[in-house]
Amino acid sequence: MLHARDLKFAYASGGFRLRVPELRVAEGETVALSGPSGTGKTTLLKLLAGILPIQEGALTLQSQDVTKAIPSARRALRRQQMGLVFQDFALLDYLTVRDNVLLPLRLAGELTPAHEERAHELIERLDLKSHWMHLAGELSQGERQRVAVARALVHEPRLVLADEPTSALDPRRSAVVMDLLIYHVKTKQAALIMVSHDAALMATLDRTVNVEAWTS
Repeated sequence: MLHARDLKFAYASGGFRLRVPELRVAEGETVALSGPSGTGKTTLLKLLAGILPIQEGALTLQSQDVTKAIPSARRALRRQQMGLVFQDFALLDYLTVRDNVLLPLRLAGELTPAHEERAHELIERLDLKSHWMHLAGELSQGERQRVAVARALVHEPRLVLADEPTSALDPRRSAVVMDLLIYHVKTKQAALIMVSHDAALMATLDRTVNVEAWTS
């Protein structure tokens, strides 16, 4: 599914370097990224998503070379193959919950009635049915986070990259989100790479990778 080898990244300002000797994630696998704050977990997710440029090394997803892909190709790969949950949720406050969930598909010209039906199902599972036509700017942090999870899963991506996807949620709703993510991976033979500081949540995934060993 995903194979990263000898990935290297450093910010121009200095003071931080990330080197990933090797990371393999198989179809149907769930992986937690652990480590103290500032050790490069979010940076690694952005490298794997093709948001940050890979300065050295190789990255393949579904046998496709991400390293050499031009920016437009990386954007297409994210849109078609990946589901992303950002720490800041990246919602548009002036759009409804419905429109936020479906926006990436609409922009890509790929929105179908099946996608809208799936969006309804996800929103209902995430206990947001009554908020379907509410503006994102009217939502609480926990509600916004759940909308971001629905958006990440609506197109049934092959790879889900989630940066602390339950940080604003209570235990019950955290469990619902984790159940959704893991169910998607196991039934669709997808993969999940997730950042978390919650040991109990990380224990529900197949394995944990400590990113601290890869930073200097």
